Amino acid sequence: MFPGWSCWSFALRSRFRPTPKSCRAWANAAVAKGVQNDEVLWFVEAWKQRTRQLPAKLVFDSRLTTYANLARLDATGIAFRTLRRPGPRPRPPTLLITNQLDMPPRKLIDRYARRMVIEDTIADAIDFLHTDALSAMVPMKIDVDVRLTVMASTLYRILAKRIGHRCETQKPAKLFRKFVNAGATVEITEHEIVVSLGRRAYNSFLTGAGLFDTAERLPWLGERTLRLPAI
Repeated sequence: MFPGWSCWSFALRSRFRPTPKSCRAWANAAVAKGVQNDEVLWFVEAWKQRTRQLPAKLVFDSRLTTYANLARLDATGIAFRTLRRPGPRPRPPTLLITNQLDMPPRKLIDRYARRMVIEDTIADAIDFLHTDALSAMVPMKIDVDVRLTVMASTLYRILAKRIGHRCETQKPAKLFRKFVNAGATVEITEHEIVVSLGRRAYNSFLTGAGLFDTAERLPWLGERTLRLPAI
């Protein structure tokens, strides 16, 4: 769900997560079919509690609401857009349902298409991080696995943005092959961890991104400092 059309990110999480530059990520990885129709209303309530105001605009899958709940959204003054495919027909028409009647259809469709970024992110997670292979008898374990998957996907996006050179559009699998899947010598001392990467063609991109000769303190590893010396 994208409220406000400003800088917002999406992740499979069961509550709000603060992210840089006033971004917030939200989702529920355990939506049961019997209660999915109220998911949008729960999001609105959670948003209100977090920000003390209602979201300006919402774009969501029609399976997460009902016509009655759309009427409740409309009564609050929240602008919304959703798609619905009515009835079991060979090629059913796709209906765009919205209360923004003063906006041109082309702009409505273009704005709705932005949510496809979510599907692309999920597709990447399935393709490279194997989200669809998560399975366990304990639901908590699946929830933890999903969260770790989201964290990994986010870290790849941060790495791509920092490297630049059109890497921002590359998928995690390609970023892994080019920059992560490399041999290295790791030296662990009492105060630091030194990771010396072997020579590779793409190391110049890492150098340009300022990833070498930097030190990062790791509180969860005995306050040691992680250092990548220049090649």
